[in-house]
Amino acid sequence: MTAEKNIFVPLIINNVDVKLPEDTLTFTPESFNASPQTKSNVIAQGTDIANCHAAVDSCARAFELWRATPPVARRTLILRLAELLRSRGAEILQIMQAEIHASSQWANINLEESILMIQETAALVTSPSLAGSIPSSQDPAAQALIFVEPLGVILGIAPWNSPLILGFRACLPAIAAGNTAILKGSELSPRTHYFIASLFREAGFPPGVCNFLLHRGVDAAAIFEEIIERHEVRKCNFTGSTLVGRHIASKAAMELKPCLMELGGKNFAVVLGDADVEKAAEMVCDGAFLNVSPVLRADFSQIRF
Repeated sequence: MTAEKNIFVPLIINNVDVKLPEDTLTFTPESFNASPQTKSNVIAQGTDIANCHAAVDSCARAFELWRATPPVARRTLILRLAELLRSRGAEILQIMQAEIHASSQWANINLEESILMIQETAALVTSPSLAGSIPSSQDPAAQALIFVEPLGVILGIAPWNSPLILGFRACLPAIAAGNTAILKGSELSPRTHYFIASLFREAGFPPGVCNFLLHRGVDAAAIFEEIIERHEVRKCNFTGSTLVGRHIASKAAMELKPCLMELGGKNFAVVLGDADVEKAAEMVCDGAFLNVSPVLRADFSQIRF
């Protein structure tokens, strides 16, 4: 019989793993709890209010240097991130399959699409997209210049259901554009989201460019409000439910801060009149249930249209 082992998931602030001296805010992710696949217990560190402020302070300090980092240097670090992710692919595949019970297919999609996204982001750093422009002016004696400037500290809130792709998406574009980011991971996929933040550290990104926070579900509203009220935090990126999105948008609006949101997607599809309807129905069903354990997928396979 395999002995169970404990896996602890800390916070990351200023490129340092953080564990609070008391265990009052730690939690066990629902999906693990002595997972039969890994024979392990996962304990995640929830943040307190003090470490919320420490994460923002760290990002704010790092921003002044990171925004001045040459685009070519940022691109080099981002490409290094893609290389590291590829080299540690087997590790993150195992984590996702154990943590959210993803199928092998869904875990591999997360890995391959994340690598492509990172590589594409690296290319954009030195492209005209982030270089500004010189538009024409009505006055022939005048010149207009448009500069692309980073905002500051960005809060990225990632969901559990596509943890690698959406975890990177929550923080990588902001960092590539010269911002610093706090990745607030899901309490249902803390290991995957910790892996993302630790990969930034391993790739050589300076301390404070990507900080990582977790919290218990019951603390979600209080933690978000504490962070979004800080004047250094300039924008929020959230992917999740419409219900939670309404709260985030309303609170951010009170602080006059923009939100980028993806809420309540339902895998809609357009099926044209000349399509093979039976095949289309099967493909829509497959797409809707890609992130489902193999046991449940076997049950879905019995559905007939």
